[in-house]
Amino acid sequence: MNQYRGTSCNYHEITVDARFGTRANRHSPKCQRCKYEAQADRLQVEFHEWPLPNDVTEAKTVTFELSVPNPESALESTLAPTTILLLGVT
Repeated sequence: MNQYRGTSCNYHEITVDARFGTRANRHSPKCQRCKYEAQADRLQVEFHEWPLPNDVTEAKTVTFELSVPNPESALESTLAPTTILLLGVT
């Protein structure tokens, strides 16, 4: 939405009546701002891991993974490739 807010609609000038030199501004069919708005309208948010598992431990695990605190997330992203490499897990 920042891109949408940071732009304004594009217009182009057309000749309405060449005899009298009448010109008018028309909204551009290639307006970038309107393209951003259309992209935002097409966004969909889907639930992940919903509903939570019935097992309490599994539910806590899912909840933790969905909102991993930064230090744990950094550690996990650092250790996971090393663990995969050492254990040969694919």
